[in-house]
Amino acid sequence: MSFVKAVCPATDDHSLLGDNLLECVTDDWSLLFAGLTPASYTVSVYAPEHLVVETGEMTLNGVVLPNLPGGIDTLLLGVSYGTIEAPVIDGTLLIASDGVGIGGSCAGLAGVQVQQIPAAVPSLQPVATGILLIALFVTPGLARLRAQRR
Repeated sequence: MSFVKAVCPATDDHSLLGDNLLECVTDDWSLLFAGLTPASYTVSVYAPEHLVVETGEMTLNGVVLPNLPGGIDTLLLGVSYGTIEAPVIDGTLLIASDGVGIGGSCAGLAGVQVQQIPAAVPSLQPVATGILLIALFVTPGLARLRAQRR
């Protein structure tokens, strides 16, 4: 695995896609992110702009992301980047590939972006309304019960 830092001042897309995190790997490779909060994450992976370097098929915690051919210096979903939702249960996110692009070309990776998907916050309004309704129906009944006991 080689890490290459390229300086590409042309455009933001060009800078991202021209700055390879993994360049022309021909063996299995993996990236492990640890210390993550158990949740669902949106993971975006970016293919190198080099014409012969693809990403190869990857798995993200077991979820398959197909090969991205790359070869362009602009962001195009399914070509230069892919986005997938991946679960994180034990605090780790593993991105792995066999290092082979379609047709046997070498594989690479220009970048990775990991974003936690915010958990849905349950609404307290129905609970409070339910408690209020119980109070309205139970209180008069208790008052009648007390009156009958006297």
